[in-house]
Amino acid sequence: MNQNQNVEMGLLCEEIKGLRNEIQAMREMLQQDLHKRPSVNVEKTVVEPIEKGDLDSQVSSMLLRYQIPVHIKGFKYIKEAIKMEIEEGALAAGITKVVYPSIAKKYNDHTSRVERAIRHAIESAWYKSKHEYFFSKMMDKPSNGYFIALMAEQVRLGKIEYSA
Repeated sequence: MNQNQNVEMGLLCEEIKGLRNEIQAMREMLQQDLHKRPSVNVEKTVVEPIEKGDLDSQVSSMLLRYQIPVHIKGFKYIKEAIKMEIEEGALAAGITKVVYPSIAKKYNDHTSRVERAIRHAIESAWYKSKHEYFFSKMMDKPSNGYFIALMAEQVRLGKIEYSA
């Protein structure tokens, strides 16, 4: 490996460590939220495995809840990235090295366009949903990787509210 590759690997490792720390902080925040709610009995709460057919609808419901616009490409790209994270833990392998290229290949697009579409969708939701509980806890707009990891964690924990 040359010097540039070593630097890039170091930066990538630092980014992954940062994402892991942010995910752990969100897990702790979600756990504290569970303990604050008197109506939720934590001992009886069981998170059942997510069925494949159900995963698609769960992720879509959650993205709609956070006002991700359905009509933009970023919606389907984020949805695909969240499903990849849940099923394969794809973020650990790298969002720019694995997630974006996989989505680009599936939808016959370029990785840079996938990244931009996801960022645009998150920005749209960020500006629309500042009043939402989820976004109000954040100081800055979340990065693509952070947002995808948080959404995947919410699906894993079963923290999805369906609107009837």
